[in-house]
Amino acid sequence: MQKAQLLGYENHAAFMLENRMAKTPEKVANFLQELARKLHPLKKKEEEIFLKYKKEQVSEFGGVSLITWL
Repeated sequence: MQKAQLLGYENHAAFMLENRMAKTPEKVANFLQELARKLHPLKKKEEEIFLKYKKEQVSEFGGVSLITWL
């Protein structure tokens, strides 16, 4: 980090990203936020498929309900 600050960068991540495609930590954060937004419908669809499968398994074998993290 000291090297990055000596070269005028806020932190090591900013220093390393300058030479890469992303260029700044802010661009990386924006990319990840946009990616999450675009993938949300796919997550919902896959969650529905999984929940249907889980309900079939619970009714056939018994079990507990599904608790999602997000």
